[in-house]
Amino acid sequence: MKIERFFPNTSTLAYYDFLDQVININSLDLENLEQFKKLSDYQMLSSILPICQHEYTHWLDSTSTVWGMKFLNTLYKTYDIEDYKEFINGNVHYLNLNKLILNMRSHHFQFKSHDIENTVPWSYKYEYKIIKNTYVQPIVHFLNNSTHEVICSVPMSILSILESSATGQELFMKTKLILGLLKDGEEIVEMKLHEKEILKQIYNPLLTEYSVAVHIIANSIQVKDILQAYSICSILSRFVLNFPSKYFEKISLNSSIEELDFLTIENIHIYENTIKEKDVSLLFFIIARKLKFKETIEIKEESIKEVIINILKSLNIDYNQDFLDAIQEEYNEYSIYFETYNYPPIEDIVTAGKSNFNSLGIFGKQLYDFHSLETPKALLGDNNEFPCFKNFIKTFSPLRQKEHLSKATYAVNETFKMIFPM
Repeated sequence: MKIERFFPNTSTLAYYDFLDQVININSLDLENLEQFKKLSDYQMLSSILPICQHEYTHWLDSTSTVWGMKFLNTLYKTYDIEDYKEFINGNVHYLNLNKLILNMRSHHFQFKSHDIENTVPWSYKYEYKIIKNTYVQPIVHFLNNSTHEVICSVPMSILSILESSATGQELFMKTKLILGLLKDGEEIVEMKLHEKEILKQIYNPLLTEYSVAVHIIANSIQVKDILQAYSICSILSRFVLNFPSKYFEKISLNSSIEELDFLTIENIHIYENTIKEKDVSLLFFIIARKLKFKETIEIKEESIKEVIINILKSLNIDYNQDFLDAIQEEYNEYSIYFETYNYPPIEDIVTAGKSNFNSLGIFGKQLYDFHSLETPKALLGDNNEFPCFKNFIKTFSPLRQKEHLSKATYAVNETFKMIFPM
């Protein structure tokens, strides 16, 4: 049975299912994996690894960050409900899940215009939508550079943070394979094709819901190399997903009024109110808008982290041991629930998540080495299970997990389709 998912996928080649934690690689099966062995190393690996890098990043963000563990905690408390009619009758766990998922997408704000000519590069302008005089939603209007007509208007969202991070990993893996496996002439040709495909993707209006986070970074630092913007996005994304809840209330924007053009003495309280609601997407937006790099500094992982830490100081947050301890405590608070859950597959997932959380720390990386992390097997298009990386969880079966949770995930999808008609 094919179930239409509330969570969208930019590609049917593969997707990560947030509701059952299964990585689905529909474009691969055991038969074509055998056929791939007849190809060159580059042809074979470039057909598989970039897709895997993308989907496993979603799994990593969803299991080894504070935001991810909170989502799992809330999701499985919802799955404990025996009568799924309670979903629409106001069950507290379902309401908590409902809030988390609504915050992920901000789907109801999105607007696309198909009548405006899509010439590139785009220009842009920001809008700050005030909701009930209490909260704010940043929206990016992408414009035709010549006519200044709106091509599409897209809200900042957690979904874009997750997708931009995963897409960055995918693109960097493809780049690594090109530079590492091809000879000079082939490398130049393939790299040009790769760069052309990146531009086609980043300027696709239909994908801006997923790419708006990286657009904001690129516009803030005026970088021409879009891969550089993706690199920053990967590092910043994991950081905001790990930002501890109690520190949202400590954020002050007073010293940023002159720096950030959208802040005024009259509206600053609305932004701080929104931040205090633990709005991860607004935190990302503010940090991204404050990003600055000296022209003499090469933008690498350490310099990106240093800039983010300095921005925290301007927000009245000290990056110290107390801050790091708060992250660890909150992650443990959400994960401890599963110690008595008595369902082995989620115990496997949480154990792996903890290990990866401890290995990686709170910042992301330009390119994750998934062979050194604990990962699940993927579910292929023929329903075979396949370990994409060396250090896979031997006891976790994605097929059994999907079958066991099918009733629960179907119920969640059905209730959300009432809110977001497909």
